[in-house]
Parts: sequence; structure tokens; C-alpha cells
Amino acid sequence: DVYECIKDIIDPEYPLTLEQLNVVSLENIIINHEEQIIFVFFKPTVTSCSQASLIGLSLYYKLHTVFNKNFKIIIKVVKGTHDLEDSINKQLKDKERVHAALENPQIYKTITKGLANSDVWEDQSLLY
Repeated sequence: DVYECIKDIIDPEYPLTLEQLNVVSLENIIINHEEQIIFVFFKPTVTSCSQASLIGLSLYYKLHTVFNKNFKIIIKVVKGTHDLEDSINKQLKDKERVHAALENPQIYKTITKGLANSDVWEDQSLLY
């Protein structure tokens, strides 16, 4: 289940889960089985959230790792919930930029730290 997979990711700024902060919710997940696409819309904690891109990358990385073989992953900010919504959505849509960001050791470490306890990973080598 997609929601179960992402709800316990730890926010990069606060020591709470994305579910506890209402950043992710079941109603903001759309699964198109016919086209094999998972859409996740997330709501940053505030409209000026400086960690919104990192949250989006965390969601993408986790879902890409778990569902990549079967689904295309699309992550977007919920409309009207961030001042830089268009810019963040553009960044998250650009797979080259996403993969380049994930190759940055500092970004990767921050993301995987938030994912470490989000559920049982089949391959622990994906973390850190």
C-alpha cells in the first residue's frame, strides 16, 4: 500500500512523521493501475517550507525504490500549499535533476535518515 509505505517517513526539519504533520494523506494519493502510475500530492507544513524539495525527494526515493519495477512515480505539491509550488513541481518532474540530487552525499544522507524507520526495507544497503 502506497500510503503505508510513506506515512512514517520522518520530516527533514521536525522529528515527526509526514503523517503526523499532515504532509501526506490517503486522499492525496492516486493510483492509476491501467497506466501504472502512482501520483502522490504532498502538503508542506507551511507555504514557505524550505524543506519541501527534500520532502518530495524523500517521497520519490522511497516509492521509486519500492515500486519502480511496476509503476511510474509522480510527486507534486498540493495546489496552493507552497509559494514555490510550480518550481518544486518542475524540479520533481525532471528525473535528471532528481537523480543528480540523490547522488549528492549530503542530500542522500538526509533523505535516507528520514526513511530509516519508515518501514522494513528488504535491502538495508539502500540506506546510508
